[in-house]
Amino acid sequence: YSLEVQARFLSQNLEKHLLGNHIFANAKALMFVGLFFNGNEAKRWYDKGCKLLERELPEQVLADGGNFELSTMYHVIFLEDLLDLVNIHRTYNHKLPDGLEERVKPMFSWLLAMCHPDGEISFFNDAALGITPSVKEIQDYGQRLSFFGLLSNASGITRLEASGYSRVELDNLVALIDRSKIGPDYLPAHAHADTLSFELSLFGKRVIVNSGTSVYGKSQERQYQRSTASHSTVVIDGENSSEVWSGFRVARRAKVFNSKDSEQRGKITL
Repeated sequence: YSLEVQARFLSQNLEKHLLGNHIFANAKALMFVGLFFNGNEAKRWYDKGCKLLERELPEQVLADGGNFELSTMYHVIFLEDLLDLVNIHRTYNHKLPDGLEERVKPMFSWLLAMCHPDGEISFFNDAALGITPSVKEIQDYGQRLSFFGLLSNASGITRLEASGYSRVELDNLVALIDRSKIGPDYLPAHAHADTLSFELSLFGKRVIVNSGTSVYGKSQERQYQRSTASHSTVVIDGENSSEVWSGFRVARRAKVFNSKDSEQRGKITL
């Protein structure tokens, strides 16, 4: 009974004021309860969730497979949601929503490109270890659902064009570079002032990293972790590259222009 009451409430109180991962989680929940329960009301819940999902998928999954909030951590959360949806549809022998299955593999490829050689995520925008399933756990989940074989990164430059990130892998060096915008124009909640920052691993070990995220809210620590100073890039005149404020807000935003790279005879220039 409690689950039914909560589903009914959610159906009438979608988080349209937040959008992003919140509205996607609403869609997922409605589809889950719509499949679990029987009857006309359950069908309405499922249909509402499915309509939301089919609207949000093209918006929230970029052409290169990245999640549009440009956070490695939220990318894993979103990918796990997709796998859960595939899983429950197969369990109930129900047709998958349009666009769901074909977005899973590109999201795995993107995730792998944004990982260090230690197999875990890099710290761009709001990101931390231990919040989501590990990359190995999410890969194992995908393999249990028969999505892909073993993926590996190529040497040289991997350009995630739609996201704006790049991966450079050369001999024992792996660098991850942020040449992206901070996130969706209308939803920079998880953005940091980290434009043009990078992370570096040498011989399989992290050497240079951004600070990552340990706290939400409006505290001084939250302000610092979002600031340019807590990222591996330059600070000019003590200012942030993007005007982060409050806990999840951004005013004027950094924009990258004239970004170029080249690769020739074992030499990579960015």
